[in-house]
Amino acid sequence: MAILVLTYVIRTALLNVLIVTAPLAALLSVVPDTRSHARSWLRLFVGTVFMQAVQLIIMRVAVTTEFDSNGGVITTVYALATLWLLLKVPGAMSTGTHLESKAHTMLHTLERSAKHALMPAHHAPRKAA
Repeated sequence: MAILVLTYVIRTALLNVLIVTAPLAALLSVVPDTRSHARSWLRLFVGTVFMQAVQLIIMRVAVTTEFDSNGGVITTVYALATLWLLLKVPGAMSTGTHLESKAHTMLHTLERSAKHALMPAHHAPRKAA
């Protein structure tokens, strides 16, 4: 539980920093050269917000399961498994974020290749003779 409290405090501090830097991220999204930084900020912000929500929901399920039942070994094992799942949420969400980023890069590369393949021959750059 101490690990959960520590990560909650750190994540809350990170969320506060992200909220304060939101206007800067909005300005970064205007300039084409810095849009990737704005997307990184947005990805970190959304991941931080949703990670808190998912962990709180899982914790609520674990606590409700443990304390609302008559007890027993099965209920305790289920509650412990739910808490173990709670510790796995940050890694799973981080992996999801990286997969989204890789998919975006791959789609951008595919789009660029398609544009070059479909470009008419008269628009192609001419070589000097």
